[in-house]
Amino acid sequence: MLSLLKKINLEAIVDKLKLSLLRFPLTIIFAFLFTISAITMNNIGYSDRNYYKFVNLILLCIMGISLTIAIALFIERTRIKSLYTYIINILVLIFLGLVYYSLPDKLNNIFIYSTLIFTFGFHCFISFSAYLCKGNNLDFWNFNKQLFLRVLTSVLYSLVIYIGLSLALLAINKLFDIDLYDEIYGDLFFIVAGIFNTFFVLSGISKKFDFSVYELKYPLALKIFTVYILLPLVLIYLVILYVYGIKILVLMELPVGWVSYLVLTYAVFGIFAFLLIYPIMNNAENKLLNKFSRFFYYLIFPLIILLFVSIIKRISDYGITENRYYVLLLAVWLCYVSVSMIINKLSDIKIIPISLAIISILSVIGPWSSFNISKNSQIKRMNEIFSKYNMIENNFIKSSVNTISFEDNKEICSIIDYINEIHGYQTLQPMFVQNLDTICSDTLRYNT
Repeated sequence: MLSLLKKINLEAIVDKLKLSLLRFPLTIIFAFLFTISAITMNNIGYSDRNYYKFVNLILLCIMGISLTIAIALFIERTRIKSLYTYIINILVLIFLGLVYYSLPDKLNNIFIYSTLIFTFGFHCFISFSAYLCKGNNLDFWNFNKQLFLRVLTSVLYSLVIYIGLSLALLAINKLFDIDLYDEIYGDLFFIVAGIFNTFFVLSGISKKFDFSVYELKYPLALKIFTVYILLPLVLIYLVILYVYGIKILVLMELPVGWVSYLVLTYAVFGIFAFLLIYPIMNNAENKLLNKFSRFFYYLIFPLIILLFVSIIKRISDYGITENRYYVLLLAVWLCYVSVSMIINKLSDIKIIPISLAIISILSVIGPWSSFNISKNSQIKRMNEIFSKYNMIENNFIKSSVNTISFEDNKEICSIIDYINEIHGYQTLQPMFVQNLDTICSDTLRYNT
């Protein structure tokens, strides 16, 4: 036991925890706030009037954790003076505070989706925040490799700890007949996820941003994974999509809607593979990887055209929804990345996470956000159908004297279901004289 403790080196662990607290104080605060809020939410239940306040706080903390890590790395790398560091951190807290106080009293899909997209954008920011002003691509790649492996290790350790402790609690309950409150397993999950997982990841984030040639040595396991698993999958997708494209040209037919998801899947696999092989793609002994890296962004162009045709056809027929908005946005992004990588001769991989972070954040704010554009598009479609049957008078919807066709009725129901699910049925109130609260059944109402 003593030898085991020596190997574990508790003093080194404590030092790492202290260092994490000094480097990422705001992140640690948000991690504890997340844990406390999650445990509270887990124990008070849905019926409590404060339940959704804690849910909002949890989602805000998730966003705050990723943002504060990115800001801390940027400050550390650029060596900003202490005064400016305090100002930046205060501005971050003010921003997150304003976000929290602007939240609805009850949870809705828009806030959930916005939080997830914001968090994704901030995670992209983490990947390049230390290299925004300086640093070469190989250092950038190695830093993110270490960070990625640390996150994977953290998830694995967290799962093992949670499952192990849960089984221990279950054994105590069954063997010793000790009653444990029902929410204990949820509380344990939030403690492991919020405290252990956060500290473990933070303690493994390197303070070094420039790496030596020895440290940039490419892992053999990663090469095997990329060459023998990932690249074959990319090639399979490529062949399938090109054969399908040839079929479309021969038969002179429009592509089916779901082909856009296949193209995006191929692009994701391909770009991920390209990023993984970046340090060794120009090595003479890796001819296959070299060919893949040189031709990938050329090969993707015909598929991007297929993607545009597919999604524009869907938008033309059914209007814009959040899903179609992001498919179209990603198609534009793929065009930008492909052209940029070809012009720059694959020299700057930082544009991939930087551009993703920018479009992610811009897509959920302002009048051009996915939610505003999608809502306006679907309401416009519905108004067009109502106008077709002369059902609009003084900007209000009235009963129809004509029989609405089955297809139009189906489309109206589909639009109403969409608006109710994402935006809430009150969004339609300006179109009706009647108070929708009095005519909508409880099963239709969506809490907003």
